Amino acid sequence: RINQNNTKCHFLIPNTNKSSLNEQTKRTMTATTFQTKIKNTTNTSKKENILPMKVITSPTLQKSLPIIGHASYIFLASGFLMTDMLELRLLLVGGYSGLVLFHLCHA
Repeated sequence: RINQNNTKCHFLIPNTNKSSLNEQTKRTMTATTFQTKIKNTTNTSKKENILPMKVITSPTLQKSLPIIGHASYIFLASGFLMTDMLELRLLLVGGYSGLVLFHLCHA
């Protein structure tokens, strides 16, 4: 819907009562403020790495990243095939930890 100021307002409830016009204006202002807050909270900041760039750009780590990634997926696939609960949990924890490490070390 469009209110008197030609701005979109999803919360505007039309009333013909003059006494409720003030209430209508309050709802419009609240809706506009709410929409502005949503627009202002979007993450437009620059991405920052958790690990220092010195660690991430290490040639040894960059060479080992594909091995870590593939091993993690193999652990996960093997974990889902296990029938023993201890082995299942160990392989799944290892696989998910490896995936976290893999994505953590990307620039």
